[in-house]
Amino acid sequence: MQPFICNKKQAKQLDGLAFWIAEQAITRERFPDDTRNLDRCDATIRLTMDQLDRLAVPFWVQNTVINWAETWRNISSHDLKQAMTARNIIM
Repeated sequence: MQPFICNKKQAKQLDGLAFWIAEQAITRERFPDDTRNLDRCDATIRLTMDQLDRLAVPFWVQNTVINWAETWRNISSHDLKQAMTARNIIM
């Protein structure tokens, strides 16, 4: 598989996507009744994914970031750039 090399705008949006996916996951785990924050996360994730589509980031790259960030502990204990490099995404 060929690597995907991000430009700065793409990398910034992917980083934002990872943050909001992790925020959504931690909220679901710790505060499942916080519908206000869950709605905010959902809206922001949708907006970010629309922006990633406009920036021509392939779906497999977006899905890789989502899968990594859904384990919200990754965000605080691992570096996104290193994790994505291991998955052929150069940020």
